[in-house]
This record gives sequence, C-alpha cells and structure tokens, in this order.
Amino acid sequence: MSATAITRIRLLAVTGVTDIVGSRIFPSIVEAGKSLPAIAIVLSGQSDSYNASGADQFPRSRVTVICFGRSAIEADKLGEAVEAGLKDFRGQVALSARTYSAIFMKDPSDGAYYEEEVGQYRRSSDYTLMWR
Repeated sequence: MSATAITRIRLLAVTGVTDIVGSRIFPSIVEAGKSLPAIAIVLSGQSDSYNASGADQFPRSRVTVICFGRSAIEADKLGEAVEAGLKDFRGQVALSARTYSAIFMKDPSDGAYYEEEVGQYRRSSDYTLMWR
C-alpha cells in the first residue's frame, strides 16, 4: 500500500472535496486535458519509525496535495476543503479488503501558483501521514 493511495481514499470520503472535484483525484500529476478542478497527490518522502526494539511498522510519509483550479478562488476553496478533511484526521481508511489506521498532520508549508501557459491556478499543501 502507498501513502498516495491512502490519501486519495481519505479525500474521496470527504464530501467537501468530492462536491468540488468528484473523483478527479490523481496520483502524481493531473494529465493534460483533464477537467478542472482536480487534485494531484505526490509522495514527497517516506521513512520507517523506530523505537527501542526496532522498526515499529508505522511508516511516516510526507505527501503533497496539489489543488488545481480555473481560478485562484477555486483552487483556494478546494485547498480549504482538503485541509478540513486531512488536518488532524485520526481514523480508519478502508482500501480494497484491508483497513489501515491513518494519522494526518498538516505541515507548515503552503504555496499558491499560477501557470500562465496553461491557465491553471494551484495551491499545494504538505501533510505528514503515519499509517499501518
């Protein structure tokens, strides 16, 4: 299982997010020609946690969630919905036949960008995810 898949499943369960993007939540990139608004989830890093007896089987991942919109307001509104659904979430995420325990923590890094050549606005936010 991957942190991007767990993040995607969590975001698909957040009504405030799906009301805006439907199911347009993609791993890594939003392909050219896809309808906006949309979300891309990028795995920025991952490490295993350790305690005195060794690895504790609770990977710590950093994911970047990039919200794409046709306007700055649309991208920002989507970013706020994502934050409401992920920030401080502690619970279960069901994927296929398995349920994962997940904890999301908001990292203090946000960015807003305009890509003039493609006419897209985007807002990115980083989250630390611990899961097993």
